[in-house]
Amino acid sequence: MPFVVCCGHCRQPLTVHESQAGQVVGCLYCRVPFVVPPPPQPPVPVIAPTADAWASLPESTEPPKYKQIKTPSRIIPAFVVIFLLIGIGVYLYYQQESKKRDQRDKAALRRMEEVIDESDKLIAELERSRGFNPKWMELSWEAARNKGLAFAERERILNQHPDWR
Repeated sequence: MPFVVCCGHCRQPLTVHESQAGQVVGCLYCRVPFVVPPPPQPPVPVIAPTADAWASLPESTEPPKYKQIKTPSRIIPAFVVIFLLIGIGVYLYYQQESKKRDQRDKAALRRMEEVIDESDKLIAELERSRGFNPKWMELSWEAARNKGLAFAERERILNQHPDWR
């Protein structure tokens, strides 16, 4: 009786006879030789239970009790320790970054104070001279602009750190 097998190489279905089981044959599509497996067994018929079989079952069947799996007691403390160490590391990293940012802001604040002081001195010197000189007018405008920019930057930094006022 013929049955269907699939080639192990190209997966094409081939029809072979029972007598070829265990023999080497070539695939009709890809020409690769393969061993024909034994034919499939016919399905086993299922017998329906009789009324006597149902009657033999016990009246009360309790649901099966599931075994509770216990987690090892060492795993949970290990995870707690690992998470604590990670948390401490992150906290220390942000503390260090915060200190670096504060140092940068303090240095910038000092630079802005110096620019404001230099601009004030230049403006005062130009006002004392009172003579009309286009170069002095240009310097006066530049000093005023630098002073304004430095003042704005100083205020921005001080707003970020109100305890520095």
